[in-house]
Amino acid sequence: FGDNTGGKRSPYGNCDLGIKCGNRAIGSHSTAKCRPEREPGKGWGLTASVWIKEGQYVLEYAGEVIDEETKERRLTEWSSEHPNDPNFYIMHLETRWYIDAR
Repeated sequence: FGDNTGGKRSPYGNCDLGIKCGNRAIGSHSTAKCRPEREPGKGWGLTASVWIKEGQYVLEYAGEVIDEETKERRLTEWSSEHPNDPNFYIMHLETRWYIDAR
């Protein structure tokens, strides 16, 4: 498990990528500076307050991983319970899977 140091315990836990591990930014809370901003006709979003280089970690989008059926049910419930609020926080993860960050 993560033994890339010639027999010594890796400081990166179970990640074999060592210093190149993409999860290091999450663990150290090294997020880009962002501010909430309302986008007309779209709702709330985040806008970067600083220049972000290509490939740079911005922030973690966290929530419950749900399937397509659950997503559709939740969106229907949301529009029924909140008819004047079109904002929702579901991100497409990969085919048939989503993250609900509500």
